[in-house]
Amino acid sequence: MEDPVKRLKQFPAALLVAACLALVAAACGTAKAESNTPDQVACDQVSSQLTQAQTDLADAQAAVDSSKGTPDEQSAQSKVDDAQSKVDNLQVRANECSQQQNTKTPDQCADGYNVVLDTNEGNKVISTAQAELPMDHPDEAVQKVMEYAQHDPRVLQLYWNKSPLGSQEGQAVEDWNVLVEDGCYTAHARDLYNQTLAQYKSATAETTQAPNFGVNTGVEAGGGQPFQEAPGPITGNLEAVKVTFLNGDVVYILHRCGNLVAETPIPGVPVKPPVTPPTPPTPPTPPPPTPPTPPTTEKPPVPYECGQNNDPGCPPVAPHQDLQQNPCCYVGPTPGAPSQPVTPPSGPAPQPNTSAPPENGSGYDSGSQTGSGSPGGSQTNPDGSTSGGGSTPPPSGPPITTPDTGTGHTGDPGL
Repeated sequence: MEDPVKRLKQFPAALLVAACLALVAAACGTAKAESNTPDQVACDQVSSQLTQAQTDLADAQAAVDSSKGTPDEQSAQSKVDDAQSKVDNLQVRANECSQQQNTKTPDQCADGYNVVLDTNEGNKVISTAQAELPMDHPDEAVQKVMEYAQHDPRVLQLYWNKSPLGSQEGQAVEDWNVLVEDGCYTAHARDLYNQTLAQYKSATAETTQAPNFGVNTGVEAGGGQPFQEAPGPITGNLEAVKVTFLNGDVVYILHRCGNLVAETPIPGVPVKPPVTPPTPPTPPTPPPPTPPTPPTTEKPPVPYECGQNNDPGCPPVAPHQDLQQNPCCYVGPTPGAPSQPVTPPSGPAPQPNTSAPPENGSGYDSGSQTGSGSPGGSQTNPDGSTSGGGSTPPPSGPPITTPDTGTGHTGDPGL
């Protein structure tokens, strides 16, 4: 196999250098094309790139509308910002290219058709229209507009495209740059101008009000591209010249700006996309209000007195006292326990200060202090005798002193 290094040595040195330089130039050219910015776009490419950028902007704005309220909304809005920036930069470049057209004088162009672009302040088709269009002489106002159309290809494009001849299929001018060459009107542009002039001179003109709903036009500020708005309300001063062509078609020329207004869209003129305001950030959802705590309707427990549970004779009981000690009275709920009646134990309740009788028949008798009464706990035997009787216990409490009246005792009453 032949050595590749040896083979390269057979080529002349100059040829190798030339090949290397060609490769470098190609690489640099590719890098330059990829890094091409709007201010580097050639003037003959600006119009097409601006139209594409405006289309991309409209698509990006539509994507924002469809992504509202979704995680993609922020990303879609970022694409709108990028597309808008590109449109703005290309518009600046288009204005620079347009200004370069204003370099020829009438005597340097055929028939004096040199290009003079308006600055289009406030997107007006004719910046000085309000001062220069005599509305009290509508025919002269139309003639003044035609003088502008002879030198500004954007004015010619708008007024030709909406004329009876320009409205026919395939006749509209879609890019005004085709009307210009080296700062002068082309032969085709001069022919279109003469046809436009003839149609407007043969039409009737009258001062009136433009419709408040229709298609308005304008030109991007700084000598940019003409545009039309979508059919809709037209605001501001509507004083206008109404132009009626021989075939019955009607257009209006607004006095304040020279804008052409029509009742239907204008062929060949791009529609300016509506400006989408930035979407405000979604405010955080506040937490639901905490409902107020309802007031407590439960009443505090009320102590009950004895006798309310059919137990007369029970002494008053303090609230929450142990119910087992006083089963005869309902005294309310025990602290911390649910409020519900308490059922006292079954069986007879012991009486206060009274001892229970002893079991197995024993116990005290029921004798009184005088010694009368029956023996307690006694029983009758079969032979008729009694047994098991108890003795009378001493009375409880302090001793009771009874006055001596002499009853049941012997001796003198103690006079």
